[in-house]
Amino acid sequence: MSRRGVRTDLWGNIPETDRETFFQDFGNKLLTGRVGEATDIAEAFLYLIRNSYSTGQVVVADGGGVLI
Repeated sequence: MSRRGVRTDLWGNIPETDRETFFQDFGNKLLTGRVGEATDIAEAFLYLIRNSYSTGQVVVADGGGVLI
């Protein structure tokens, strides 16, 4: 997922009101209607770790960002 579409502590240097406005505006453009959370990325990672039948796969967890 695009780093700009994931809510993490890496955005902490931006004032909270500006950060939330950015997340809201960006999220509204995504098919999911929201920016991702760190847990969304972790779930994609865990899926691949737990699935012993997956090999060499790329999972895109970006809220539909590659489609817009």
